[in-house]
Amino acid sequence: MSTKSEIQSGSIKANLSNLFGLIAMGTIVSLAGFSQKTVAQNTKLPMTIHWSDNEVFFLDVPNKDVSRPAYGAKLKLYDAHVAKMFEVTQHLCQREPKRAGYSWIYEKNGGRTRIGGFEISCDLANDIAIAYGAGKSESTTVECSRGGRACPSKTYSVPILNITGGKVNSWIQFMSRFKPTW
Repeated sequence: MSTKSEIQSGSIKANLSNLFGLIAMGTIVSLAGFSQKTVAQNTKLPMTIHWSDNEVFFLDVPNKDVSRPAYGAKLKLYDAHVAKMFEVTQHLCQREPKRAGYSWIYEKNGGRTRIGGFEISCDLANDIAIAYGAGKSESTTVECSRGGRACPSKTYSVPILNITGGKVNSWIQFMSRFKPTW
């Protein structure tokens, strides 16, 4: 088991990335789920996060099957994708303390299939961040459009959820209850 300082220094990042063949494509999703004794580290899944002028985030993934295991373990891609929604929501809620929350539309298969819409309140996002803890911050890019026109994307340093060890089962249980609302 690696120490917290090794994780924070990123000394094991390259070895784990090589071992599991993770490729950086799009924004970073931050979950560790290789085993019950996993350490938090950078894990990357392909996705695009888009903010539209109608105040909705879109999380678009290229995967056709989001029920496949993420990182070869208990977590599914779906679990990792929704965790990213919570990470971004919690980060932005801290930047805008008067905000109630954010709406998300989750799409798979390159945006061809809508999975559903989620409402994530700032209170719930903060509760999740407290329950799971924040790991290392990772760069997350959010594309945007206004009135159908592209606007400059923004890149944030977003703390990742520390979904490791016994917290993996806890996250899976939470995900079994947290469903799209629209």
